[in-house]
Amino acid sequence: MIKFNNLLLLCFLLLGLTACTRQDNFTSAKWDSTKDGVTFVERNEIVNDLIQHYQLKGLKYRKIVQLLKYPQYKDSVSFYYEIRDDYNNMHQRTHVKNLLFHMTKDSVITKVEIYDKQFKKK
Repeated sequence: MIKFNNLLLLCFLLLGLTACTRQDNFTSAKWDSTKDGVTFVERNEIVNDLIQHYQLKGLKYRKIVQLLKYPQYKDSVSFYYEIRDDYNNMHQRTHVKNLLFHMTKDSVITKVEIYDKQFKKK
């Protein structure tokens, strides 16, 4: 009886933890959807699906732009799309998360990664 209760408790705990991280399927429309013209509302829920199910490495920059529209930042060797950029009520950044692409001089994607940083309270 005790083992069954422990197993049941473990199942509820795992269910609760997985429910906290909502995931959804990627679409270009969801990627580009904003709540206020600035904040991207669905990117955090679909970025993992994008990385897991789309072969991004090896594509050219223009193909990425066809899929994801123009990035928030670009230089000659990298570019990124904003996923999250959170601030507290004191206008201090608390969390930033970006989808970062590295590319060659010929605009071929060589690496795709998620930059995710939470800032400590001051």
